[in-house]
Formats: sequence, C-alpha cells, structure tokens
Amino acid sequence: PVSLSVHPAQRLEELETHRCSPTNRSYMDRAQSLTQWIAIRRCYHQVQRYEEHRGARYTWIYRTRTDVVLLADTPFAAVSVSGATATGRVYTPINGMSGSRMYACANDMIFVCPRALCRPYFELLELWTSPHCTPASWPQVAPSERWGVAAAVGINAKGRAVLPARTIFADERTGAPNGMSGPPTEPYWLPPKPKKMDVHYYFYARYSDGRICTSRPPGSSVVPRRCCGLMAEALWPYTIARQCTFDHDLHQRPAVSCPRWAYKQGGVRKLECLRLMYVPPEYKAWVQPYFLRCRQMQREWEAATNETAPWPPPDHGAPKLRHRPRFLCEDIAKPNRNRYEWWHEDVH
Repeated sequence: PVSLSVHPAQRLEELETHRCSPTNRSYMDRAQSLTQWIAIRRCYHQVQRYEEHRGARYTWIYRTRTDVVLLADTPFAAVSVSGATATGRVYTPINGMSGSRMYACANDMIFVCPRALCRPYFELLELWTSPHCTPASWPQVAPSERWGVAAAVGINAKGRAVLPARTIFADERTGAPNGMSGPPTEPYWLPPKPKKMDVHYYFYARYSDGRICTSRPPGSSVVPRRCCGLMAEALWPYTIARQCTFDHDLHQRPAVSCPRWAYKQGGVRKLECLRLMYVPPEYKAWVQPYFLRCRQMQREWEAATNETAPWPPPDHGAPKLRHRPRFLCEDIAKPNRNRYEWWHEDVH
C-alpha cells in the first residue's frame, strides 16, 4: 500500500454536528450502516494527501468492503474515464443489496467513480455535520405515501414555510451531483430516509433526484435513468465472505443462514453465492458460471479447513440452554467497520 493508517474506533455520536444528527431515527437504519463512512472518509483524505504529495490525481477510485470476494477482473479498464465524467456516471455492481429493484444502485459493497465525481460519495457525512443542514420531517415532505415511486421528492406547503429551498439531490439544471465541488455553503434541507430503505439512500440521492426504483420497464434490461440518476449498474460479479462462530460455553449456534457449522475455534467461512442471483432475469445466463465458481470456492474452503463438522458439537461439559438463542451470522461476524485499517493502493 502507498499509505496506511490505524485509527481508534469512533462512533457516530462522537461526530461534531449542528442541527442534523446521523443517529436520529429518521436517518439511521438498525445496522447503523452510516458508521462505515467514518473510515471511508478517512481513506479518501489519505488519497487526497497522496495526490498532493505526488502532484497528480488518480483517474479512478475504487471503494470495496473488506469482505468482498471478486469473481472477475474490473470491467472499468475498458471504460473511458473522460466519457464517464462527461455523462456523470459512477458505478455499482448490478447484483446489489437484494433482488428488489427498489435497491438498484444503492449498494455499499462496491463503488467505482471517475476521479472528478468521487467527492459526494466519500464525503457523505458532511450532510449531517454541516452547519447549513436543516432536518426535514415526514409531514413536511410531499407526497409522503408515494415518495420515491411516482414523483420527485419535494416539500409541501408546510415544509416550504420553514425549510430552505435547496436540498441534497443532484442539480436539476446542470446534472452535477450534490457536493461535487465542495461542502455545502448555503442552507439546505435533509430529507428523512424513505420507508424500507437504509442509509445507502443518501449517497444514491446525491447523484439523483431522490426517487427510488420500483421496477424495470417491460422488456428492458436497463434500469431507467431516473431510477439511479447519475449512477449506473455494472456487470461485475462478486460475493461476500462471512465468518460464523460458535460459542463453546453456551452452545450457541448461529442462524441457518450458514450451510455448515464448525465447533472448533475459528468458526465457519461462508460465501454468499446466492447474492449473485440478485440480477434481472435476462442476466441469469451471464451470472450462472460465476455462481457455479462461487459454489466451487466454498467447497474448496471447507475442504481446506475441515469445516464440515455436523451439528450438534460434542458435549464439553458446558451448561445447556433450554431455549437456544438465535443469531444472524452477520451479527456475530460483523466487526466494527470503522476499526478497519484502511489504505489505498497505487495500481499500475
């Protein structure tokens, strides 16, 4: 790596804010996913310092989570960075958070941007830390029931009486993403998180008009531009590696989201191969070879680590629980994301 730094863990509650708090339930999801942007922002600042040091900027910036397993080389080597910048395109993989098209483009696992368009994503936390932020509540947003589906997000008469005119969406006239040239300099209103969406909505909103996808047009293999605004979905197959652990003392077993269990120290590694199938029907044939490759990798992992022990484990004299607790594999395995050692690498 070109640059490496380790920071103590920081909580969202410790951020310096003014009127808008990222921990307000109108903005936060149950997983507190916004926490990872503390480290994402630090990594971006490292990139900026190195660019200043060498006197040149990168052409692309890739952001991936540390549990991502890539199944193919980057497709962006053949993409013109000038063309992507001119059309305002940033990218996420097509198989995203779920199979629902509501979450098209709102993917926190991989994000790729031409250098000129990266800032709105990496500086996402400024939406809450800026002194110019004014929180908007559901009664001030119209139309509340159909928001993100049938109409552009806006404010009603009640909201216009108390909220600034500006908001966090891409510029309607120029198409430039919100925050592209720098932090907010004028008052703006911050919308509440749409129902059934998580905090990934906010970086998605900075590159769009705030509307979320519902479905693709009949017979079309392309997400309508209005769904993702300046974002695009890329055909880049990947999956997620999880770690499931077992508590020897309490005989606690993770939930059934992991197919095989090990009671030895270290737990079970699992590839979420079914995530690859979160694509529209017309891409099923494209993704099938990668799905089979993922399944083969899983079998090789199990064979290499002997992680095929059946449930239940042997009795080690530990106390038995009358009602065995159930845990999601993700809840057990998920580290505090802002404890990661973040770095950027100069790729030639």
